[in-house]
Amino acid sequence: MKTTPESPLVTIAIPTYNRCGTLGAAIDSALAQAFDRFEVLVCDNASTDGTAALLAGYADPRLRVVSQPRNIGLVGNWNACLAQARGDFLLVLSDDDRLVPTALQDLTAAFGLAPGQGLQDADDSVAFAYGRCEVEHLDRGSLALSADAPAREPALEFQVGVLLGTRISYPSATLMRCADARACGGYDLRFPAAIDTGLVFQIASLRACVAFAPRPTTRYTMHAANFTSSIALPALAATMTELAAVARLGASRSAVPVPAHARRALDRAPSKAVADVICERQCHGAIGATVALRALWELRALFLPRPAWAVGTRAAAKILLRAWPRRTAGAIA
Repeated sequence: MKTTPESPLVTIAIPTYNRCGTLGAAIDSALAQAFDRFEVLVCDNASTDGTAALLAGYADPRLRVVSQPRNIGLVGNWNACLAQARGDFLLVLSDDDRLVPTALQDLTAAFGLAPGQGLQDADDSVAFAYGRCEVEHLDRGSLALSADAPAREPALEFQVGVLLGTRISYPSATLMRCADARACGGYDLRFPAAIDTGLVFQIASLRACVAFAPRPTTRYTMHAANFTSSIALPALAATMTELAAVARLGASRSAVPVPAHARRALDRAPSKAVADVICERQCHGAIGATVALRALWELRALFLPRPAWAVGTRAAAKILLRAWPRRTAGAIA
């Protein structure tokens, strides 16, 4: 029988609520890690489906369950995972995602850790490590790899990449120090559209660089309830404003001058994120051109500052160009 290490190096935390249909696969993938020093922590947010019965069927000593007596909300349950974690490092696995067997092996290696080494051996310059994902779009029936990234890059460059859409650290593929996450105050409602990104941005500002594991670590599931289809645009704008502020604060503490492209990205972050989501919704047929243009107009204050003016103009042009062939086809018919 496998035994639980007295002091696990890594806690794989799985916050869950009413997802017994996918939770078992997430737990099984966590327990199947080709790694020794870890625990699996499930924080059940007062589920009312078959979650309790599913969890009762596990006898693996590496699995620990915390059941909330009442629903404490998504952010509360994620913070409960952080508070209850016994490991030096934390990976928060969504209850509908799955880890590949080498995930912890690759992510700890990105911290500079060899087998048998501990927290004290980790590279102090690395804020966190994130891995590549196999992104499964359930509504489209497609599977694709997330973008590649440098093995090491300055923390500010990572933050700028997120704001520009060229970097993404999925929570189910991100390994962080528990101490750093706690020092930042955990998951915060200041980032309503991306609480996980808010925390990694704050952690990134604590250290010099971010590490990337190039092999896939995680199967990440995209579906109708995911980010771009469900997020409210004002919440997205507020979140991106806060993320840019965190990046600016981190840069101000660094002796390295902020490059011009980084300053532009920080200034345009809220407008670009909103424009990208509006255009994506129109592209996938969720909204029409009229609704998309109205959304841009209602949030016009985001696009009035000079750095953001071109962003709004390009988004409007993109929306109109997409709508034009449909109108032309209708006229010909």
